[in-house]
Amino acid sequence: MNNVDEAFEIVKKHYQKEHEQNKARVKYGIFVFLLVPITFLILMFLVDSSKIVFLVLWIVSLFAISVYLIAVEYKDYMMRKDLKDVLDLDDDNSLVDDPKIVNIAKEVTYSILNERNTDDEDDI
Repeated sequence: MNNVDEAFEIVKKHYQKEHEQNKARVKYGIFVFLLVPITFLILMFLVDSSKIVFLVLWIVSLFAISVYLIAVEYKDYMMRKDLKDVLDLDDDNSLVDDPKIVNIAKEVTYSILNERNTDDEDDI
């Protein structure tokens, strides 16, 4: 094996390692995305202090987690884009590789849009 082949193997292993870590980051990010708002919601109703504070913390946490997830996806996308031609990567290697999650997200989005459309029609 020559130096070029060894370099390609090192880069490919590094990409695969980073990609797997990004998958784990997205999984934990989505978990935190669900856990933190529920925690603030429960605290908002259990504590007798100002509910505005918990509402603001809830909104700020949602923005922060969203920025984190977008940054992880962007980093992985740019790495895949830069290395696509060099390493012959397939396009199916996404961070969310479970089709059930993607289908559930689509169904929820469509149901919300349909509810809004039927509510708008009822108002007319």
